[in-house]
Amino acid sequence: MVSVANGGEDSSEQTKSSQTNKESTTATKENAEPKEKTEPNQEDKKKHQLKKTVSQENIKRH
Repeated sequence: MVSVANGGEDSSEQTKSSQTNKESTTATKENAEPKEKTEPNQEDKKKHQLKKTVSQENIKRH
C-alpha cells in the first residue's frame, strides 16, 4: 500500500521536473541572444532595484 502511494508522488514530481527543465532551456536560449538585447534589460533591473530600495526607505520613514 505504501509503495503505491510513493510511486504516485514520484510520477507527479517527475512531471514537475520536466516542466522546470523546459523553462530553464528557454532561459538559456534567451541568454544566447546578442548582448545588445540583454543590456537594456539589465538597466531596467537596476532601475527596478533602485525603486525597491526607495520604497523600502519610505516604509521605514512611516
